[in-house]
Amino acid sequence: KINAGEEEFYLLTRIDDLVIIGECKSIVTTDSEISKYRTSEILQHASAQVIRKTKFLNDNLENIFDNLKWKYEHNKKYNIVQCIVNSGKVFVGHKFNDIPVVDEDILRSYFDSSMINLLSIPKKDGIKTIAYYELYNDLNEFKDNFSIYLSSPPQLSESRDSYEYYDWNFPFFNENSFKISKRYFVLKESEEHRRMNREHKFRVIKSADYDDEIANINFLS
Repeated sequence: KINAGEEEFYLLTRIDDLVIIGECKSIVTTDSEISKYRTSEILQHASAQVIRKTKFLNDNLENIFDNLKWKYEHNKKYNIVQCIVNSGKVFVGHKFNDIPVVDEDILRSYFDSSMINLLSIPKKDGIKTIAYYELYNDLNEFKDNFSIYLSSPPQLSESRDSYEYYDWNFPFFNENSFKISKRYFVLKESEEHRRMNREHKFRVIKSADYDDEIANINFLS
């Protein structure tokens, strides 16, 4: 609350001159086309809330900083980054009114580590990472890359062509039995290697023995 009015912020935090504002939604389940449409309406409304609250924040930035006991520096230009946090994970990776939807895991991951695994291989003593994304290597990159990360989370970097349908036919007793099949939408087995050749939003760092390790892997075509 300030003299100019009041707003309820679900997510409002600051890292230096980066200010993050987000609207949080808890959507329990989306199990039908109707509920999926309803979810899209909720997230569309959430984007309108973010836009409204961002205007309030911009119009009253110094007063809000004072209320939160944050030091306001007149010589700094504060960069406000917006997002919608959906705990139900539906529509994560999409945008509503140009505001990206993420979940808690994707949001927290950026703060937990500057690295995200890109390619790992099994070893006798566990899993070995031979390539990873470097999200940032200093505070300036942390701030500059945050909006890129929200708009294009590396965890969701697969394209439509990376997946295929797999049909499984259940056994039956005789020709008069019901014939039951199930269709899965799965990641192509050959994609692990091919993803290395794509255009990436973040730097790809390879291990020193990357070429040797790749040469020893029998990728399916």
